[in-house]
Amino acid sequence: MLRTQIQTVSPNIRDAFILLFKTLPKEIQEDIKNELLTVTRKNKSATPTVNNIAEQFEHLSSELLEEFMMVSSPSQIALHPFYQKIIAMGEKAIPFLIKKLDETPTMWFWALEEISGDNPVSVSDKGNIPLMVSLWKKWAKNKGYAKR
Repeated sequence: MLRTQIQTVSPNIRDAFILLFKTLPKEIQEDIKNELLTVTRKNKSATPTVNNIAEQFEHLSSELLEEFMMVSSPSQIALHPFYQKIIAMGEKAIPFLIKKLDETPTMWFWALEEISGDNPVSVSDKGNIPLMVSLWKKWAKNKGYAKR
């Protein structure tokens, strides 16, 4: 299975990759994202056609959790085609991402930042997961993405 083939990348390498990716011109970032979205996995079919955004999000996030249950590298998760499909949903995914913070918080911070173009977490607060979750939930309420 894929999860046994993936080796954890150190946080320094992960952070360097994310910083490098964000310095690329937007068109190159989009090309990379589009390329990742076209990748099909050997043992699993592409996302089924789903009319309901909630069902589509649930399908993609469940598949990710199944594959990456034992992986602690956010960059490996963030580059996965299903994660990229969630990001491609755009702002429609934000309420679902906010709800998922209670279950698997560390998986969704990058998607929230990528979709929103915002990050309510200061550098000094990074790593404090409960505080990061709280800040994102407060941000979502203020922006109208979460119930007050």
